[in-house]
Amino acid sequence: PTSYSFICSVLVRMAGTAQTMWYSGPQGATGFKERLQGAYDRKFYSSGILEDAGEALLLPKRLRLNSYALLMCILVPWGLFTGVSWAVSSSLRYTHSEASWFLVTCGFTIALGFLLKWHLHRSWQRHAKDDGQVVGPNLFLLLGLSSLTACSLGVMVGDNIYTAYMRPYYDLTNLGVAADVNPDIVRSSSYLDAGRIVFTKGTHVQQSLALGFKDERVYCVAPIANDNASAGLSANRSASTKTPVSYDFWAVGVDCCVPVPPASFWCGGAAYDTEAHSATRWMSDDERPLFQLAIQQAEVEYGIKAKHPLLLSWTRDASRDAERLREEGVWRFHLWICGVLAVQAAIVGIVAAHFSGKLSGSVPPPI
Repeated sequence: PTSYSFICSVLVRMAGTAQTMWYSGPQGATGFKERLQGAYDRKFYSSGILEDAGEALLLPKRLRLNSYALLMCILVPWGLFTGVSWAVSSSLRYTHSEASWFLVTCGFTIALGFLLKWHLHRSWQRHAKDDGQVVGPNLFLLLGLSSLTACSLGVMVGDNIYTAYMRPYYDLTNLGVAADVNPDIVRSSSYLDAGRIVFTKGTHVQQSLALGFKDERVYCVAPIANDNASAGLSANRSASTKTPVSYDFWAVGVDCCVPVPPASFWCGGAAYDTEAHSATRWMSDDERPLFQLAIQQAEVEYGIKAKHPLLLSWTRDASRDAERLREEGVWRFHLWICGVLAVQAAIVGIVAAHFSGKLSGSVPPPI
């Protein structure tokens, strides 16, 4: 017992000296040395022999970062980015815009809540230092800033995907599909609710009547006609006149034509495809006035009429093009969420490596 008493007394003194460097738990009103001495006294003097040195001597642990907090710093910002970008780019925004932006507001509120928690936690750290405690890094700042950045990035990415891919897809699929349309006989006013139009065989882009209007970019137009049908329309017209009364269906595009006669038109990638005879509605309203100016120029240049021009994108398969918009939007969404997860994990790893070499005291309560 005497030798055990001497050894344990030395260990108690050494542990009390090393407590501020190695002890991984929070400090209370009673110091580490006193609690360890009390455990030793109860064990040694109650039984007369030190039965379990490992149980009696509460050996301190090496200080380390809170792994749960680090995991939160990765997953929470990533989850906020995923949720916000989904709310901004999905069909929820198309059908219930208010609900979509409410979810975005909730995401920003959570991020600001983390920053508020960081401010309050920093005040606790000041008081802990005044009481002589050594505290570790405050990860709420990293969590708050990462969450706020993730929400902002989610809005930008989601809005880009929605504008470029998802909204045109929703617009097209919510409109009808028209089949066996003869552009030389029917008027476009009968198909204002059609998002995809399949024309009759022999329908093509009239390259000889193409034109472009230049305003920084070139806005290209070309009428859609069916030569086979035009040849049989002479019942109420002069036999020498094979052009329609009005060209109501126009293929359009941007920066894909020679703008002046002899013009050439290759918008949509199927203008020269003899098997192509379908089109999708041009859904962007921003370019519509400029296309109208190009059509008016073509009327003057070629002496033709376009009473009710319907703007279309010429393609080989209108339904496949609409589905391709959705696939491209979904692919970009998945690419972004994987990229954000990888970048956030790398940032947290760098921060953890930076602080792991600087820890020299007790860990504060878990985040």
